[in-house]
Amino acid sequence: MNLIPMNDRQPCVWLEQNADKSPGKVFLIFPAEGLQLTYAAAFEAGRRHAAFMLEELGLVRGDNVALMLPNGSSWAKAWFGSMLGGLVDVGIHPDLSGLLLSHQLRAARVTAVFCEASTVRKIVDAVNASPADIRLKTLVISDTIDSGLLADACKLGFSMVSLAGAENQAPAVHVARDIQGLMSIRFTSGTTGPAKAATLTTSQVAVWADYMVQLMSFTGSDKLYAPYPLHHHLASIMGIAGALRAGGTCIVDRQFSASQFWNQCIKYEATLGLILDPVVNILLKTSPSPQDQAHAVRRFYIARPNKAFEARFNTKLQTAFAMTEASVLTYLEEGDEIESPQCVGRPNPHFAVRVFNEIDEDMPVGKKGEIVFRPRHPYTSMIAYFEDPANTMKACRNLWFHTGDVGSIDSEGYVYFYERMGDTIRRRGVNIPSFHIEEAALAFAGVAEAVAVAVPAEVGEFEVKLCILENSPNEVSPEALIRWMCKQLPREMVPRFLEVKKAFPRTITQKVIKRELREEGVTAQTLNTDQWLDK
Repeated sequence: MNLIPMNDRQPCVWLEQNADKSPGKVFLIFPAEGLQLTYAAAFEAGRRHAAFMLEELGLVRGDNVALMLPNGSSWAKAWFGSMLGGLVDVGIHPDLSGLLLSHQLRAARVTAVFCEASTVRKIVDAVNASPADIRLKTLVISDTIDSGLLADACKLGFSMVSLAGAENQAPAVHVARDIQGLMSIRFTSGTTGPAKAATLTTSQVAVWADYMVQLMSFTGSDKLYAPYPLHHHLASIMGIAGALRAGGTCIVDRQFSASQFWNQCIKYEATLGLILDPVVNILLKTSPSPQDQAHAVRRFYIARPNKAFEARFNTKLQTAFAMTEASVLTYLEEGDEIESPQCVGRPNPHFAVRVFNEIDEDMPVGKKGEIVFRPRHPYTSMIAYFEDPANTMKACRNLWFHTGDVGSIDSEGYVYFYERMGDTIRRRGVNIPSFHIEEAALAFAGVAEAVAVAVPAEVGEFEVKLCILENSPNEVSPEALIRWMCKQLPREMVPRFLEVKKAFPRTITQKVIKRELREEGVTAQTLNTDQWLDK
């Protein structure tokens, strides 16, 4: 891939240029609202929102503004306002509450929150529960302000303002952002620990969006389908900013729906799309339909190699290894014939990617270790976790960023990703990768999803607990599954415990939060498999 020149890393300039060049071209489509925004309308809305933030709300350039809105035009307009106004946007899940919400408001030093009225109660409760070091002053409400909530917010010293005022504001004259300066804060998934506030410079956001354009051959005539939360980088940076860089169109759906996924792609004439590994598996589990190949989507970003998906849905999956703290670290190119589901391509030439052991020595070819990286060019990856030197230094020790992911590199330079490091289970002196346990369980008829986690053993270290979801209720016999796994795996890898669940806890990108399953441990619904292991 090519690296975009430093002086061109200005998303706000891209927006102005597209508004000048193609004012009537549709930039964003919001199916849930039945609304479209042209490039000219998006730029005008951004300028009005910038003025609203700086003049009406009294925010200062560089203030951190949380966008806690659901997917929709209000989120996009507020993002453009923060972009053009020199503010820092903080993506927060609109359903977040309690101590997790307190943590994110505190960690990102949020000054103002843009949200719906229904979210105000959660914010008030979160601040009341843990008020220390929370700097929040202003709540900007996108719909009707409830008088009762207004009173509660006022007790905490918050001011509540209607977002509707932004539409009538005189447009602000924007200035180019500092390319090296902070533009966005995105929280890590938090699958193995507390979510951390990753800082994204203007440069990094632009580089990442440009990578998307190159990997997907995104052109001005393309329409990208994005049904994932905008507070996550996938839909906002890869989706909206990617379309902005390409001069194309982004279809921002309210949320992912397996039953409507292909219908929406067809209805809005999508030619590109966003996807995730869990979604690939979910869609493969659906019943065959004429919609499977009635769409025009030629490529999806981002998922591991899956020939079954590509054949059934007549499309291509763009495989890459990316993370909030960097961008695209590795990717498969057109013509690569690697079919291993663990292969995530060769390193991006703009990053050095290695695999280290526990004392940061290079692992031999093909041997597993921790994937680490460092950029070869300035301002292409995260500078630090926001005001969090301890976690920054821990992640960046010995001048390499430690991803916390288990991987290997083969003799041809291909990188393989297996799992998060916290997913390795140490049982009776043996380190067991959860991936292989899950792989075996998924091969058993009726198992829709499988997650293996460590639970404390009676005599120290850990035992393996397998949690599964079924394709349909009572389809899987626990005894038959365990007996079958005894034939597929070494004895020490066969789960000691099994639980059939109705749902898994997930992040907003549908990743299973293994930490919660580990903390849950052995429950009243957990089956002990000893009775089936040696018979």
